[in-house]
Amino acid sequence: MLTVNHALAMPVFASARLVAGQAGLENEIRWVHVVDMPDTNYAWQRKGILLLTTGYGLYENPGRQAALIPKLASEGFAGLVLAVGHYFDAMPAIMKEQADVHQFPIIEVSSDLLFIEVTEAILGHIVNNQYQLLQQSTRINEALTRLVLEDANLDDLAKTLAQLLQRSITIESPSFRILASAQVGRVDDARRRSVENGRTT
Repeated sequence: MLTVNHALAMPVFASARLVAGQAGLENEIRWVHVVDMPDTNYAWQRKGILLLTTGYGLYENPGRQAALIPKLASEGFAGLVLAVGHYFDAMPAIMKEQADVHQFPIIEVSSDLLFIEVTEAILGHIVNNQYQLLQQSTRINEALTRLVLEDANLDDLAKTLAQLLQRSITIESPSFRILASAQVGRVDDARRRSVENGRTT
């Protein structure tokens, strides 16, 4: 998952500055979009979009500035990136105030930064992450298919899943009796007691 905080650590944002909405840094970024008029109808939008803008549609319009952030936050946008130096020398105070109220991150970047560099970096990360998830899903499917063909038992299933997921695995009956388990790394007290007692209580 790519969050606003993770994005800020990317080289493309080396000179960027978070100016408001710090409480929303864990907002997930699922896509990135560039707009000139950031006060239009967002019927097309998907949750998790990081919006990039020069602020053209907001210039010398305090009403739009005041209304934008509550609208974006309510629609599920991840955050806003404003390129200062085109129409704004700095983020308007009213937008900063609204961003803090709505826990909506606002990032300032220089007008020298090309938006295409931002979109390439973020979308590249998202696509690469999706590819890795697909690869992992394929590996799990192949491993489970092999276990079925080999007529493996539940202990084998638990061990295989634990290795693939790098997580401790417990297989239980509908009555919470433990049928098989495999541990990876440190085992918490609740899981240890369940394994020792042979059931989850």
